[in-house]
Amino acid sequence: TLHSIIFIPAYYVIITYDTSDYIYKYFTIMSCAYYLNMIIYEIVIPQSSPYYMLLMIVHHTLCGFVQLPVYYLGGILPILSAYCFQCEISNLFMDISWFAQQFESRIWYKLSGYGILITFPLTRCVMVPIALYKAYDIYDKNIVPMEYYWFAMFGYIFVIVMSLTYSISILINPTPLLKMVEKVQSDVKELKETKKVL
Repeated sequence: TLHSIIFIPAYYVIITYDTSDYIYKYFTIMSCAYYLNMIIYEIVIPQSSPYYMLLMIVHHTLCGFVQLPVYYLGGILPILSAYCFQCEISNLFMDISWFAQQFESRIWYKLSGYGILITFPLTRCVMVPIALYKAYDIYDKNIVPMEYYWFAMFGYIFVIVMSLTYSISILINPTPLLKMVEKVQSDVKELKETKKVL
């Protein structure tokens, strides 16, 4: 949740186009640390399936290493990073949904579900392509090392494909986001999935 709130200073950077905002640059270091920490979390704590675990490890690795040089290289990179951070708006609703299920609050679960349905496709399928376009625009301008450029481009495309896939699935079948499964049933299902992984 704390990582999701970084979208606020990121939004400020987009609005002001202030690439020298050192406060935001420090946030990118924290973000990189968060992503790398999440890789350990994905490995240590069993996920719903090996496929999901691998997907999230790749996702967090790409995101972490894309954030890594933002503070050092500067230039236009904080702007590109800030655009991508708008994705975190949907994560706030995902966090609320998780807590709602733990406390068995059907109202908050449904409200957060609507929040996910609106913000996930909007932020991830609109803002990230904008960042991708702006990243493409700096090609051959020697603003950043080309190795980083291609790594970042691959990361953007990966996130877009992943986001499009999930967005289509939740728009076709929004029921799991809006109708809360009883916690006991959810725990039993999670236990069964964990046994499959082990």
